[in-house]
Amino acid sequence: MILISALAMLIASSPLFAGPPSTLEELAARPELWPTEVIVKRDAEFHNGASIKAGQVVKVQEVRTTDVILDNGSNYFPLLVEETDLMERLAIMVSSMTPEQIDLTPAALQEQTRLWPLSVTSRIDLSLGDGLDLPAGSEFALKGFNPDGSVVLSTRGSGAVVAMQLIHTDLMTRARERLELPVEQQAPFFIRSLESMLEPAADGSTLAGSDYVVLYEGRDSCPRSSAFAPVLAALHNRTFGEEVDFEVVHLAAIDSREEHQAHLAKTGLAARISKEGQGQDIVTLTGMRGEVLPYVYLLDHEGNVIAGTSPDGEATSPGEILEKLTELLAE
Repeated sequence: MILISALAMLIASSPLFAGPPSTLEELAARPELWPTEVIVKRDAEFHNGASIKAGQVVKVQEVRTTDVILDNGSNYFPLLVEETDLMERLAIMVSSMTPEQIDLTPAALQEQTRLWPLSVTSRIDLSLGDGLDLPAGSEFALKGFNPDGSVVLSTRGSGAVVAMQLIHTDLMTRARERLELPVEQQAPFFIRSLESMLEPAADGSTLAGSDYVVLYEGRDSCPRSSAFAPVLAALHNRTFGEEVDFEVVHLAAIDSREEHQAHLAKTGLAARISKEGQGQDIVTLTGMRGEVLPYVYLLDHEGNVIAGTSPDGEATSPGEILEKLTELLAE
């Protein structure tokens, strides 16, 4: 636990660097550049009778300013860096990276959501209790970062949320890959996450291609929703295909899918809908909550909330949000 806490503090406080580390001291301060494994160059024996042989591949647990802590699956043990091929592996790794990829630190990544992948793979075994054991190589959905620099992940299938140290995932590798994408494919994380939870648009369009996004939750049994949705639909139909436009995402966290689709058909609202079983995931992602329907949130093209209905539906009404959207579309 002490080791993990130390790593968390190191990652969270890592500054921006220029160029690859050339010394062990510099590498110790860049956990995101540590090779995941090395080859041992000499035989070694331990007090418990275990041993390793020259040529054996072992995992890197920690790089320190004087040595490297290794893991052979049953023991943690230190070796001098020259007793491994650590620096050789580092040189090979950074030779295939661009300067921007080398300079990308965890601290910088937290501020650049365009580089966040939607999912990551773990590099360690994880036991979550209740018989849920996830081996190294398991895939998780990325949710964000904790203040200590650890990443917030959710498991595929079970939905359990866990925190994991960044170096125990391939997050940095995937983020560096996103650096190489064209700018138009580097949509902010929130918009990409929301898009991944929706049924594909019939015309192939994506939320990232719209200037604004309206998140809407309503149903036929609510008179306010039945009055609001046709007005929103009319505005959406008028602006569709124009230079400045918006998309509507209709949430269905409470009603059945059939009721959800019937409401859209009745009100004429051409909205994107969630994939089967992901309505609640969208609510969790967006944080949309309220006591009085309809809930309406207006977002910009990066997923930032411009305006949203208040929980009681009084302080900020759906009509006021629609007026704000109309003003923005006219600018």
